[in-house]
Amino acid sequence: MPHQEVYLALLDEEASVAYHDLAAALGDEAAANEAQKRAGTIHATIEREYADADKGCSDFSHGMDGKPDRTRTVYPSIAWWSATASGDAARPLEHSASCLKELSAHTLETDWGLRDVASDEPIFDGMSYHQGSVWPLFTGWAALAEYRGGQPLAVEQMLRENVDLTWASDLGAVTELLSGDTYVPFGRSTSHQLWSSTMVIVPVMRGVFGVTTDASGDALTVNPHLPANWPDATIKNLHLGGQMVQLKMERKQDGLQVTAVSDGPAPTLRSDLAGARPSA
Repeated sequence: MPHQEVYLALLDEEASVAYHDLAAALGDEAAANEAQKRAGTIHATIEREYADADKGCSDFSHGMDGKPDRTRTVYPSIAWWSATASGDAARPLEHSASCLKELSAHTLETDWGLRDVASDEPIFDGMSYHQGSVWPLFTGWAALAEYRGGQPLAVEQMLRENVDLTWASDLGAVTELLSGDTYVPFGRSTSHQLWSSTMVIVPVMRGVFGVTTDASGDALTVNPHLPANWPDATIKNLHLGGQMVQLKMERKQDGLQVTAVSDGPAPTLRSDLAGARPSA
């Protein structure tokens, strides 16, 4: 039995980062510093106990006996879930490049999403609930990881895999999980699973459009990664506090122009991408 899985360890770190941000926003410096320190301690522990140089990414778990379970899984992708003001993951794994490569490899990747366990692992079973099945939830994690890791071609494929699931079961819904061997939802799969549908929207908003909202400061950060064949895009009904905002993105000869129209005071629009500047 595992003492702790890398997924839960990373969530613990992510929660500490989020608590730091909440405490800082509320002006509680002591709580913010404590949360930041805790996140750093967890990050160092993860790198010490889970990093696997031989396999290239992170082990699945740290065992009760102190030994690692070296099974390759999709779970390290959760490390890229949070983002800082720079648009990068809050605390990406120190072996990020090899992890991103592993997530897009054929052992995890299928045409309908990512397996939770690599197909060449001894425990892999494409019909097992958690040892080889495809969860749109995990595909969404990996998609966001690839975006924040600067791999837009890999993530566009992952995103399309989740979008295509809209037509695999009940129309307009995305199923809970599918076989890791064939493009078939499990008979016991919840056909309308909210976290699966969410993973169509989240990678689009946070990855393709790169939108981060700050209602307290009436600000929008936009770090877009539009597919090369998109000349323009529009986001409607974007909530920013009590405002509704429309974002328009349009390719120009010298780059991508982003404009915001609000039904209230004009929001502050900013970007962290290199070369970004306000229009005249």
